[in-house]
Amino acid sequence: MGMTPDQAIRQGSKSFALASMFLPSESRTRARVLYQWCRSCDDLIDEAKDAEDLKKRLDLLFQMPPPDWVNPDHAKELIEGFKMDAAGVHIRNLEDLDLYCFRVAGVVGLMMCPLLGADLEQGQAAASALGKAMQLTNICRDVQTDAHLGRVYLPAEFWRGAPDSHAPPTAAELVARPERAYPAVKWLLGIADERYREGFKGLRYLPLRCAFAIAVAGLVYQKIGKRLLTEAEKDPEKAFRKRTVVSRAGKFASLFQALWLVLQSRLPVKT
Repeated sequence: MGMTPDQAIRQGSKSFALASMFLPSESRTRARVLYQWCRSCDDLIDEAKDAEDLKKRLDLLFQMPPPDWVNPDHAKELIEGFKMDAAGVHIRNLEDLDLYCFRVAGVVGLMMCPLLGADLEQGQAAASALGKAMQLTNICRDVQTDAHLGRVYLPAEFWRGAPDSHAPPTAAELVARPERAYPAVKWLLGIADERYREGFKGLRYLPLRCAFAIAVAGLVYQKIGKRLLTEAEKDPEKAFRKRTVVSRAGKFASLFQALWLVLQSRLPVKT
């Protein structure tokens, strides 16, 4: 028997499960259904056993229709992101990474806008930025996990421009020594912080309860990146060999920080 949307989000993401608790009932139900669909599509590709199996699974993606309120163009964009993974994504530069992050996460922010009651004209750019920020955090946290799947999302241009001119690490090298990613991860998390700031500016375009829920999700995810950097500064070898999580105390603190962000978002914009 398949999981319900509530079970899927609790198992797949404790951060999103926590944030969704603060949504109004109808928005919460739709958000969890959307999460389950996105998660199911992602798992379908990740669990491919070989190239032939992968081809069959790509065909199956088109037999998994999204929830009926999802913009079809957004759904197609998300599937293009999954196809990038399936083809063995090659990230040459920050532009490639930005496109990938938009397709697998920024577009999910766009899917969320109508079910949250967002101002669609004003809020979509911020929603996309917040989704991309979260995906950058995922990429930085999951360097070794992704490498086991043969995937490297760190832009090759970073190493070509580095003072010591090291070649970009391969997936096999990151499996063996994920700490090699540390300098690039530090750089990418700085970019992620810029995107979080841009994303949080969109809170003013959401109803209060939805703004609070989205602020919680964003802040908890941002803390994952900050915790990863703190641990990597002490022992990068250890930090990149385990899944970084936010403690209960950290999540509790995020609730108060989210409230402050939402209150700030209601202040008049300075001109």
